[in-house]
Amino acid sequence: MLLNTKRVLLTAVMVIVLTMPARAQEAPDSSEAAPAETAVSPSSVIDVLELSDMDVLDVIKLIVQKTGLNIVVGQNVTGKVTIYLKDVDARDALRIILESNGLAYGEEGNILRVMTAQDYEIKYGHKFDDNIQTKIMTLSHAEAADIYEI
Repeated sequence: MLLNTKRVLLTAVMVIVLTMPARAQEAPDSSEAAPAETAVSPSSVIDVLELSDMDVLDVIKLIVQKTGLNIVVGQNVTGKVTIYLKDVDARDALRIILESNGLAYGEEGNILRVMTAQDYEIKYGHKFDDNIQTKIMTLSHAEAADIYEI
């Protein structure tokens, strides 16, 4: 059983191919004593992701190892993944994998918290797949207190 799990994980690692975005190198300014390091946002394009009946926790570990995303997994996260994706962003791949298992993730800074869809709804007050937009508008001909009542 353990050998079979290792074989599936090794196969998945061999199949996944990631292309990291290139960073431009800038010449250091001679007036600076030491150049500041620039943080790279972990966003990758997955060329091919082909998995068959793999545990969702192993898939998340694989995505973390290959993309550098910071992911924390909740205790109720379980499931199996069988998927074939080509030329997809790592976050989109993660969303697709999680939604197919009744899971969700919330972003807090640069950390993704994976949880069940129910836990997500309790924590954030809406379903994971709801398309919510926030807009800030300046009031021209009304007072905020009057609008609040409406």
